[in-house]
Amino acid sequence: MKGHTGIVRSIAISPDGKILVSGSPDKTVMVWDVLTGQSLGTITDHSDWVTAVAISPDGKHLVSASGGSDRSIKIWDLSTLELRQTISKQPKFLILPLVKIATS
Repeated sequence: MKGHTGIVRSIAISPDGKILVSGSPDKTVMVWDVLTGQSLGTITDHSDWVTAVAISPDGKHLVSASGGSDRSIKIWDLSTLELRQTISKQPKFLILPLVKIATS
């Protein structure tokens, strides 16, 4: 699977095992078909490196978190990759715990 221009810092797999999501310091989140390895889409809305990605237990939402100057958490519709909500300017120490809470 090629797509990110930087290393991958975080991955998540959908509950049905069909979709993989990856996040990178290149400021992108990529969505992949696990069986074919093909990209299903790229999210470029973060203005700094992506530190964490997660998929909700029902497989309907993707959560991405960005560090650096962005410090936002974004919730996406996984089937359409439409942005549903942004939680802006979170303290650095809250980013990863909030992603874990958002997906539980």
